[in-house]
Amino acid sequence: MKAVIESYCCVPDLPDNRVEAFHYCLYGDCGMLHRGTVTIRTANVLATEIRSGTAFSAMMRAISEANPRNYDSLVGATFFD
Repeated sequence: MKAVIESYCCVPDLPDNRVEAFHYCLYGDCGMLHRGTVTIRTANVLATEIRSGTAFSAMMRAISEANPRNYDSLVGATFFD
């Protein structure tokens, strides 16, 4: 499997809070399997809860561990099983 971060966005939510999210695609042997969006908060939870060794878990860890100033640099990052 391959996981690719396609884009990053920051959406104003409440006056004192904002929602930051990444759009991603998962690919298998037969092409694209899933297109989704994950918020930073969800990526933080998934990074600690799902088993490592998968492209998806590596992507969640990369998002979770990234410096917020560098979120844009994750766009295009590719992770493999």
